[in-house]
Amino acid sequence: MNQVSPNSGVIIADKRAPPEVAISVEDRETLKRAVEALEAPSFAARLSAVAGRPIELLGQALPHAVSETASRATQVALTRP
Repeated sequence: MNQVSPNSGVIIADKRAPPEVAISVEDRETLKRAVEALEAPSFAARLSAVAGRPIELLGQALPHAVSETASRATQVALTRP
């Protein structure tokens, strides 16, 4: 049973192991696929990484002053309320 620490009001976790839960093979496989999907990079993350590469290459090809100006303008645009 969980207990509340008398001085802080913090709940102290039970030291017992969580109960075993019996699930079907089908449910276990579904859970495994869900975990894999959540741990993998999202489509949006992969797309933004691919889309960002040409912009990075363009920034490297420009003169330093032009690249700095573009970078500052981008930062200002992104941080405007």
